[in-house]
Amino acid sequence: MELEGSKERVIAKAKIIFDNPSSISKEILEKLKRKSKEIENASDEAEEKNDATHIKNKALEQGLSALNMSELLKLKEQYPEEYEQLKQKDLKNLSKDLNEDLKAHYESLKIIDQLT
Repeated sequence: MELEGSKERVIAKAKIIFDNPSSISKEILEKLKRKSKEIENASDEAEEKNDATHIKNKALEQGLSALNMSELLKLKEQYPEEYEQLKQKDLKNLSKDLNEDLKAHYESLKIIDQLT
């Protein structure tokens, strides 16, 4: 039976480990190191997520132009849909501003033309 075979292997392995106390210490130490790294990585990931959320909120409030290059890259990586929406919004605003500027310049040119 496969279950008995694996049970016997586990018991044999446990006997070897308990017969060699330094082996137990090494194994526990390795497990502690792995857990410590997992906790550290989880903490780093949580911090990165908080940073990305802060960047997203800044972009939503102030626009993409308020972000520096590294913030733009983080926003694009963490929130690609929001990045694209903000980019499109900025392009529309730029287009609108350019049209208004052109109209104002055109009106100025018309007035100058009438004066001459």
